[in-house]
Amino acid sequence: MFGERGPSGAEPTRAAGGGVRVREGGARVLGERPRAILPCAFRAGLGSWYRPASMGFEVHLRGSRRGAPREVRNPFTGALVTHAPLVMSAEEHSAALAVLARYGELDEDGGGQIALEGAALELSGFDEQGALVKVLGDLDVACRALFELATAGELLIVPDEGDAFVTTAGALARARQLATSDDTFGPFVLVETPEALTAALTASCDHARDYTAHALDA
Repeated sequence: MFGERGPSGAEPTRAAGGGVRVREGGARVLGERPRAILPCAFRAGLGSWYRPASMGFEVHLRGSRRGAPREVRNPFTGALVTHAPLVMSAEEHSAALAVLARYGELDEDGGGQIALEGAALELSGFDEQGALVKVLGDLDVACRALFELATAGELLIVPDEGDAFVTTAGALARARQLATSDDTFGPFVLVETPEALTAALTASCDHARDYTAHALDA
């Protein structure tokens, strides 16, 4: 689902100062410790700023732990295969749901919209494995909520291209152990503030960069 990615590096070590810090083995950390997210609202309707869905771009949120193997049916061949999905722990899932609960409720299929001042996150199928998230509106504002949700659930933030991101050192350590013949992730970048996540997405992901350049055009 996420495509092939290159190998990841060694465990991170903290360095003084801000900005991009190169770590042993090529791992990077962006920013400093997070500041509190601004209040926002979770509602079905979007404000007058809302642009067509095609103006958004998508990222995958995935748990940073390997779950128990289960049988799933290959949608292309119809054959049953054994798959061990990426999941959150029960505690991480509860923490992520608590973040969402401050904004409202998901529907029975795990869908909903976190509507912020000038931005929104549109979630599809949120469960213990994570969700597909469409980012709409101002990227700086949207990344505050995306960062908060990813941190609560120790989630991997995986765009369709470019680097993948984590917001905690624990998620980074687990992410580097997830490479298998089925899922190869990386390089993972540890982002430590919402602002660092915004900068990293626009630097690494063409979709995010193009969206940022054109989303506010009349």
